[in-house]
Amino acid sequence: MHALDALIRLDHDEKARLGVVHTPGEIAQQPKAWQETYAIIASQQGELQPFVSKALAQPANSAVHMAGAGTSHFVGESVRNVLSAGWRTSATPVASTEIVLSPETLIAPQAKMLISFARSGQSPEGNAALQMVHALRPDVCHLAVTCNRDGELARLAKELGPQGYALVLPDMTNDKGLAMTSSYSSMVIAAQALALLPNLTAYEPILQQLVEAAEHVMAKYADEAKRLAGLDFSRAVYIGNRDLYGVALESHLKMQEMTAGRVLCKAESTLGLRHGPMAAMDEQSLVVMFMSADPYVRQYEMDLLRGIADQQLGQARVVIADQASAELQACADLVVELAPNGQPIPDLYKAPAAIVFPQLLALFRSLAEGLQPDAPSPGGVIHRVVQGVRIYPYSKEAK
Repeated sequence: MHALDALIRLDHDEKARLGVVHTPGEIAQQPKAWQETYAIIASQQGELQPFVSKALAQPANSAVHMAGAGTSHFVGESVRNVLSAGWRTSATPVASTEIVLSPETLIAPQAKMLISFARSGQSPEGNAALQMVHALRPDVCHLAVTCNRDGELARLAKELGPQGYALVLPDMTNDKGLAMTSSYSSMVIAAQALALLPNLTAYEPILQQLVEAAEHVMAKYADEAKRLAGLDFSRAVYIGNRDLYGVALESHLKMQEMTAGRVLCKAESTLGLRHGPMAAMDEQSLVVMFMSADPYVRQYEMDLLRGIADQQLGQARVVIADQASAELQACADLVVELAPNGQPIPDLYKAPAAIVFPQLLALFRSLAEGLQPDAPSPGGVIHRVVQGVRIYPYSKEAK
């Protein structure tokens, strides 16, 4: 029995004492949540396909924006390339927190769709972003991807009539723990599937790869995550390129919020790291690097990884890759293999599998810090649904 299973099998009283009633199970349920998410999209394909096609039909240079805050924004960062490629348009994430401040500046003139990602659908900024964009640009269609059928976001999208569509994911994806885990990865799965409309069945073998990879990581590496989480580090740096940059962002947030900021984190790209952010790394840091399957990109990644190893930066260096190699093993303390015995997972689709080990690291580090992973902010600094945000009326004159 590995470390994640051990938490899940505790009796309820012990789970409550440790604060693990929800989060370990929400991490473990992800393969099932992804399959149920796909099933929902497949069942609604007849309605989703015309909605997307109509929104992007004109003009020829139409664009898509993706809105969300925190983890929900990182969903957009994780799927920008797969949606751009699948829909043959520009799909750009714009944080809802920024849209609220400057909607006319941030929404492109050619934008024809806003995809709003949200777990609860109760975020003040997320809901305000939809309303503001609709008021300023009534030609823009709105696709709400949310894990809460009873949330405000789903209601707002439905009230737009033919201009809105609420894609509600399975109830199990509406994580009860503070940190978004299965909600993040399931919204990424949803976007990946949407990118392949109308040829949706082409996604099924990719989904199966992701399911197998996640199950493999949890079974083989949960104990390693617990061991590494027990090391004495106060900083963590996550490095990822292109399709994996969103995963690096989400990984840094998971560790930081689940440790109540006791572990300070940074996410950066391979070539961006040397331009200042590398100053945050020392010999005691935790370094996690997501490796691309692209041979061209991998050259730069290997150069950086060798440099980090040569400078002895990082108390522990973790590489997340499709398969281990002698070169990777020489530079890293641990290589987490996503597809040890099969075809590499295309980078466009790798995010849901790649996030699993960082989630485990954050979970076990939270416990090592004596915190409760389900509610890891003892001072109430952060909450499951953001609090304290007041939305003010917007007008051109107000600016």
